[in-house]
Amino acid sequence: MDSTGLRVLPDAFTVAGQHGGRVHWTALQGPPARLIEITKLSERFRLHTNTAIALAASLTAPDLPAARGAV
Repeated sequence: MDSTGLRVLPDAFTVAGQHGGRVHWTALQGPPARLIEITKLSERFRLHTNTAIALAASLTAPDLPAARGAV
């Protein structure tokens, strides 16, 4: 991922918030996971260990602070 792709991520967070939503990520691994941690974007998005957990979280508790799963 280059800087252009990285810049889109905070914009997604902002747009989702403006519409009452949140961005959930699931099963991040390897370099993308490390990049998200280094840039502290993990503090803005909900991270989940698998898709089932992400879907359940998005449907049941969209207002809770970011969930911390194994990334």
